[in-house]
Amino acid sequence: RLQRVRLFTTAETHLYVLMIQAGASVVAPTGKLRLCRDVTDDVVLETALLGRAKYLVSRDADLIRDLALIRIFRERGIQIVTVGQILQLMRRKP
Repeated sequence: RLQRVRLFTTAETHLYVLMIQAGASVVAPTGKLRLCRDVTDDVVLETALLGRAKYLVSRDADLIRDLALIRIFRERGIQIVTVGQILQLMRRKP
């Protein structure tokens, strides 16, 4: 998708994946969190919380447009952003 939509080269795509892996942590969500109407979204949210993520990147409208949810996560130090937003943020970092 990065190559098709964002026109990344193969090398840029590989670097992007390596950057994500370098900062990744493995966590085991319990499935008990209930913040969204969609249970599958709750697993994503719980994973971000347990992993102490700085960003939760999604294309899901339930996550990126829910102002209450965005506020709750911002209070916990997690920004909910779109793919385009995270790519912009990554380009700004030295």
